[in-house]
Amino acid sequence: MMETLSSLIRCFNFGSIKKFPPDLISIIGAIPTLISFYLVIPLIFQKIDFIGISVILITIIIILYSYYLSKKCNEYEKTVAEVLETGYFWNFFMDLYTHIELKENGNKKINFMYVDSENVEPVPATADQIKVKIILPSSNHSLQKTIEKVNNMTQLCSIDNKIRVRTKKNPDNTITNPDNTITIFEYPQTLQTIKKYFPKKDKYSDYQSKKFYRYFIDKFNTHLEQEHIRSDRFESIDADRFLASMNE
Repeated sequence: MMETLSSLIRCFNFGSIKKFPPDLISIIGAIPTLISFYLVIPLIFQKIDFIGISVILITIIIILYSYYLSKKCNEYEKTVAEVLETGYFWNFFMDLYTHIELKENGNKKINFMYVDSENVEPVPATADQIKVKIILPSSNHSLQKTIEKVNNMTQLCSIDNKIRVRTKKNPDNTITNPDNTITIFEYPQTLQTIKKYFPKKDKYSDYQSKKFYRYFIDKFNTHLEQEHIRSDRFESIDADRFLASMNE
């Protein structure tokens, strides 16, 4: 109920009205209903005058149009979220996944090269040594905290001079874990662009972003299942749980 009310309030603004004007079919479909109200209201409230009837009808129109705007906004947000997720999944995530899988199938080494350090030898690794954690934020705030935490605990590397990733950084600047594995930390950076898709950019609050992020994550998890992504190598993790574990 609260989510629906929040959506109604957020979507009822000039930007949304401009983006989602009522279509002709909706207007034509509403005319018989409004005429019926206009004829029935005086029968129910016999003392009501023309002004009273007009106020009631206008109120009904505003309420119906608010629900129409809310529906259109939600459909638009879901579409944008799924488009962004599809671009992220196929243009970055699957590139990384496919590269590692092909190296494993060809029994070839994967070379991690330090991007910000010169004259440092590449770190060779097999596919079995690589673990990827995909951190999925639940809101704008969660994303910003994830970016800050990941950037502080990792360093930028290039895999075979093709794909840039962030790997866990040890105190001595090495990237190999004690168990001889290498952990890649990944999060959907494309989510930073969402505000530009909405009319009220400055008022797209953290609370309101949660629905958008949920659409994105649901689509991403669906893709993981459809493409049979190996969960033993690629682990998706909720950002709040990840941040909590890092603070322990």
